[in-house]
Amino acid sequence: MSSAARFFITTPIFYVNAAPHVGHLYTVLIADALHRWKKMKQNETQSLFSVGTDEHGLKIQRAAANADPKTLCDQNSLKFRQLFHVAGIEYTDFIRTTDARHAVAVEHAWNILKQKKLIVKGSYSGWYCTSDEAFLPESQVQSVKEADGSDVKVSTESGHRVEWMQEDNYLFRLGAFQDDLKHWIRQEPIAPANFNQLVEHWLEERELADVSVSRSSNRLQWGIAVPDDPSQRIYVWMDALINYLTVCGYPDESFRKFWPADVQIVGKDILKFHAIYWPAFLMGLGLDPPRKILCHSHWIVDHRKMSKSIGNVVDPFDRVKRYTTDGLRYFLLREGVPHSDSNYSDEKVVAYLNAELANTMGNLLNRCTALTVNPSQTVPARSSASDIARSLGGEGSTLIENLTALPRIVDEHYESFNFYKGIEAVMSVLREANTLVQNTTPWTLANSKDSLDKEKLRHVLFLALETLRVSGVLLSPVTPTLSSILLGKLRRILAFLLLLHYSIVAGCEEWMGKRSAAHLKTFTGRAIMKVERCNFLIWNIFFCCLVAVNGQMYGKKAIKGTDKMIVTDRNVFRKAASLDKLSGACDADESCVFSWACDRIRKPVRSCSGPFYFFTVCCKTANSTTYFETKPDYSLPPTATTITQPHSTALPTTSTTSIVPIPNSALAIPNQTTLGGQTAVKPACGRAPLMSRVGRIVGGSAAQFGEFPFQAMVVIKGAEKCGGALLDHDWVVTAGHCVASASITAGDFIVKLGVWDRTRTNDILPVEERLVTKVILHPTYSSMRSFSQDIALLRLSAPVVYAPHIQPICLPAPDEEFTYLMTTITGWGRLQFREDRPSVLQKVDVPVISNWQCESMFTTQHTPESILPDMMCASTADGTKDACQGDSGGPLSLIRAGSHVLVGLVSWGYGCALPGYPGVYARMSKFTGWLEDTMRANI
Repeated sequence: MSSAARFFITTPIFYVNAAPHVGHLYTVLIADALHRWKKMKQNETQSLFSVGTDEHGLKIQRAAANADPKTLCDQNSLKFRQLFHVAGIEYTDFIRTTDARHAVAVEHAWNILKQKKLIVKGSYSGWYCTSDEAFLPESQVQSVKEADGSDVKVSTESGHRVEWMQEDNYLFRLGAFQDDLKHWIRQEPIAPANFNQLVEHWLEERELADVSVSRSSNRLQWGIAVPDDPSQRIYVWMDALINYLTVCGYPDESFRKFWPADVQIVGKDILKFHAIYWPAFLMGLGLDPPRKILCHSHWIVDHRKMSKSIGNVVDPFDRVKRYTTDGLRYFLLREGVPHSDSNYSDEKVVAYLNAELANTMGNLLNRCTALTVNPSQTVPARSSASDIARSLGGEGSTLIENLTALPRIVDEHYESFNFYKGIEAVMSVLREANTLVQNTTPWTLANSKDSLDKEKLRHVLFLALETLRVSGVLLSPVTPTLSSILLGKLRRILAFLLLLHYSIVAGCEEWMGKRSAAHLKTFTGRAIMKVERCNFLIWNIFFCCLVAVNGQMYGKKAIKGTDKMIVTDRNVFRKAASLDKLSGACDADESCVFSWACDRIRKPVRSCSGPFYFFTVCCKTANSTTYFETKPDYSLPPTATTITQPHSTALPTTSTTSIVPIPNSALAIPNQTTLGGQTAVKPACGRAPLMSRVGRIVGGSAAQFGEFPFQAMVVIKGAEKCGGALLDHDWVVTAGHCVASASITAGDFIVKLGVWDRTRTNDILPVEERLVTKVILHPTYSSMRSFSQDIALLRLSAPVVYAPHIQPICLPAPDEEFTYLMTTITGWGRLQFREDRPSVLQKVDVPVISNWQCESMFTTQHTPESILPDMMCASTADGTKDACQGDSGGPLSLIRAGSHVLVGLVSWGYGCALPGYPGVYARMSKFTGWLEDTMRANI
């Protein structure tokens, strides 16, 4: 890392004239993986990771035709943001060249270059390629014959048409920097080496001519106007390149905190702009060029360039659905090599996932956690390297040696941008561990009475599980969800495994001797299963397809000549749940429930299976009515039900994040409806299926998992800004002041549902995330003095499928009163003013007080306030319990007749729990009609 204090990595900003493809995703995946790796190695590092979209230029203007170009940009920019969202890209800034902050940066840079006489006005003529947004010299243009026999001029590099153009515009004196660029390129700032050599060849081969950096406004209107010359628009590439300074805060002096960039990642098609134009612009501004530029090659299909006309463009959204986020991440980083083009094929994806994630990692996990081999479900303790070597021989010693060296080897590969080599190094050690297990046959040792065999079993299990743990950490930048689940199963906390401390395996002798026994979470059934063109459910690495149990299919058959399957046995789920011979079915007085739910009330009896058999246990339910309800009937309807599949296979697909009710689970909710092709659970509002009622947030305590399943987290421009409440599948309500800023658009929002621990360290079920397609602020919202009508609706980009930890809240009746009733505030706001925010959802009970009492309290404190009818107040007598910074928009709720009701939304107040100062909330009963009418009108 170039600096211990900060790290800045960028990707190109992508042009919004077309939908994103797998090549775009590969670029940001490299950046995301490297960013995650840097943060793992040194968690206190301040980092900046920018992505975004390039939205000016003639192509956009022509594509918009008679429509508004900004509307087109908004629509297409959202597609890139959606892709980064589903791909798990943890960027810190999404920059758009249509942002006001960017125009300020571009104009400032232009003025500096002009003042230095590095930009001058002149006449320019040459071949212009609209598709590439660039003038081309004669040497880069060729004639080709069209189908009708006519000759046309095209770019020799891209094949796109060019046209001769001559006009007066502004020129940047690029040639003035040729010697400086040669000196810079000799320091090898570009990786891999073959691309550095290419740029060096360009600089040595020809003299750099002045480059046009503006276009006539008669031809191009959609762009940033040249300062003091409205007849010209700034060239799209100069405009675009400045984005890397914009995200640092340029022109404010604070931008120097992050500039120069540590790594800038680009594709080889835009290398010239980033390796010649960009450093020259920076040198002209008196700034250092980036420390490193990573240039990667392209993804091709069947050894041909992806093209719409050929019809071979790989849709990343579709591939995420097929293979999941981690599945596609793994393949692209495993197969992609920066120095040469990589060939994409779906057959390769399936082969890699099966061979390496399922057969290599999954097989090792299965073997080490089988109840016949590891009935106590523990990681054996106190095994020194010398003891293991003596017990397991040379094979064990070699594995210890290679495992000890693995973090250093992987670090070297990741730091040199060769993720494919790092992944292969991990898989190589995992294969060694599999071979060791195969040769030592722990399933045989487990049945032996010999003490030496027992010791050997303990050593092989320890070494194999340690290999899995280390591998999970090293692969976490590549497959973050899979690794998190794997490490969670091994009861390791990711934060404890920061790779800054290579002692996780280094110094094996000393470290192993200090280990104590650590219990595993219960494992039963099969582990990572093979992909057969089905939905590879990596978020739950322990099963592939619904009702595919122990590698078999039950109660289904394919419909000949179609891509559908038919359910022929309505008790298929019950049959699947009874197949586990090790654990068996639950008794009559037991329920097969999520293990963490049983832990709250009784001791689990044993594991049970079902579609979620890695999370479920048999739990005694006799005489226990507090947590369990009557078992619902999950038998399928008497008539056969068809299940549509995206691929003609023998397995059905299922969502990677939605929760399907488990067989015999009293925690699941009945009354299913179909929503967007998925099975959605539609209970009455206000339910909290994971528990009965038990009591931010100042003076409060941590909520239990699933206690407030309607709680929403509203993320704005990457920052967790506000709370909210889920009203139905498509809508979340929050405070108006959270969304009122003129600089915020719908594309800046992400809504997270099902969050309990906002660091995601301890969350038990998957979090659902949605982009926002529409923000509706109350039409009479006012921020003058006290907020009035402080309410807004967020329309989600896709319907939310209800789950045990994700449920809607009930709205109150119009004008309903709650004065003097006890209510609960929930949120992740700071516990005290300016303190760090808590990670786990907080709750606190506060009584509602009358508006006249509230005004009286403010007056007593010499801060008179008007509490309007659409507001309400809640406060304890001593004022020590309240909402604080970060709780805005969060729900104030109570339970009535067993259901949560939304009483208010956190609006405003003085400080955090200051005595005598009540908290003020938007009174929801005043907005029930508006909410229902607005949601209905915007279906």
